[in-house]
Amino acid sequence: MFYFLSLSYALFLKIFLPFLNRTEWDTFLAFLFVSFSFYFLILRYVSSVSLNGIFGMGIVLRLASLFAIPVLSDDFYRFLWDGFLSFQGSSPFVFTPLEWMTKNEFRHTNLLEIYENLNSKNYYSVYPVILQGIFAIPWILGLENLFYQVVCLQLILFIFDIFNLIIMKAKTKDLRIYWIFVGNPLLVLESASQIHFEGMILFFFFIILSQFQKRRFLISSIIFSIIMQIKINFLFLMPGFMTNRTIREKIQLVSLLFLSILYLFFTVFFNVSSQIESGIGLFFHSFRFNSLMEQIFYVFLLPFPSLSYLSGALSLFIGAMAYIWTIFIYDISNEICLLIGMLFLILFSPVVHSWYFIPFVGVSLYFGYHVTFSILLSFFALLSYLLYAFTNPAFAIGLGLIELFMIGVYVWKKKPLSFLQKTPFSEESKHA
Repeated sequence: MFYFLSLSYALFLKIFLPFLNRTEWDTFLAFLFVSFSFYFLILRYVSSVSLNGIFGMGIVLRLASLFAIPVLSDDFYRFLWDGFLSFQGSSPFVFTPLEWMTKNEFRHTNLLEIYENLNSKNYYSVYPVILQGIFAIPWILGLENLFYQVVCLQLILFIFDIFNLIIMKAKTKDLRIYWIFVGNPLLVLESASQIHFEGMILFFFFIILSQFQKRRFLISSIIFSIIMQIKINFLFLMPGFMTNRTIREKIQLVSLLFLSILYLFFTVFFNVSSQIESGIGLFFHSFRFNSLMEQIFYVFLLPFPSLSYLSGALSLFIGAMAYIWTIFIYDISNEICLLIGMLFLILFSPVVHSWYFIPFVGVSLYFGYHVTFSILLSFFALLSYLLYAFTNPAFAIGLGLIELFMIGVYVWKKKPLSFLQKTPFSEESKHA
């Protein structure tokens, strides 16, 4: 029955995912309901198979969601645009797509198609150099058809998904928790399928966690500095890396992060004022999506129009202070410091796309830590796509308040100190 249901789940994804429209709330909600129904139903039958059997079905599920143009996100157009500029020797941090097209007579049929579908023609690239190198791979390979370029990026991320499945299989011997990771709709859909790099980031965090357990803090610091060259906002987690370390280890971490940030200033922040106005700065002063705590600060600042644009920066600052306070108040391990930091980042960010939840959910399941909570967050993460159909701010506020209420109730029931402790799945499942 496990294999029959798993193959049915994969077939469902293969048939219906390519035709999904994120602005059609009814079909998306039905898709979400069926996906999670398969997810929970299959969980009942995992005891009849082996870890290898679950691993195999994890591969099948992810393959079923590949080889199609992403439908839940159009970010891949910007990835390919940046990749073309990098391949041609032009910096995506110097010109916006509109500026580049205005100043260059070069016309490439595939490039024009990509340009016309960009949602960021007037914005500078915010993706660091490591990602720019990956974006350029389809062009380096001579792929000029959009479909093949998409598949190329999907397969790169699929490799990291396989590594994540292997790491989880080695970590846990619990068939239930392994399926909860393998079959999670968020983890299946939001990495390789829709071309989001949080799956790759999750792989690096898995390596960091393994180095924590071996007390190899220098290696974990090096990898963390590399993550900064993939997604800058993870700098938020630095206080968690500073705990339980010697002075020498702290100096090593700060030195490596300084070099990483310095490199960012010579690349992404080549023109700081442009990035603040029409690049990364947008995530702090103009671009808001599915924010949770930030919405509260935004509402309080509305009576002061000249200050309301600071809501994102204010939210992240207060979140960072709350994170540091939590670390100092509670005696928790590096691993849990990292996990709690990811949760605070989600709670206080002004932009919280569905795929932003992948590192937290993945690391949480890696430890079997509040598994029920991670499943709920996975559902709410995907539910946020309804914001594309219901653009009324009241709906966004309502959805955010429901999610905050759910998180608050969960933490209150567990008690803050208990919530911050590692809870094995076997113990939690008795009370979930």
